[in-house]
Amino acid sequence: TITFAKYPLKDMKDDLMVISVHAINMTTGEAFKRHMIQAYWEISVHEGPILFAGDFNTWTEKRFKTLKDLTLRLGLTEIIFKNGEQRMKFRSNFLDHGFVRGLKVKNAQVHPESSGSDHKPLTLELSTAN
Repeated sequence: TITFAKYPLKDMKDDLMVISVHAINMTTGEAFKRHMIQAYWEISVHEGPILFAGDFNTWTEKRFKTLKDLTLRLGLTEIIFKNGEQRMKFRSNFLDHGFVRGLKVKNAQVHPESSGSDHKPLTLELSTAN
């Protein structure tokens, strides 16, 4: 699933777009690419700040490359988590990621102490880049 939401920001003309992802899993690389392209088209027409994050199920290098290529074309920057090695992995590939555009990352961390899911919660403190 991909959920899109827009939030007005005080003193800004453009809304914040937040895209939460639980990417298609255990399918071909082409199915994954089609899923990510659905997000691409929505993001590409949004002019305001963006947060694009979640479980991308990038369990192969090909999937991660598809995601990185898409986010680079959209002008998104990958979020670096303080303790990012605590994110969910499959073999040597991280599954959870976050990307921003028009936002400054003040703090990004994983909460490894949580046991509510196989994925650990990610928290972010963001501000507008203006």
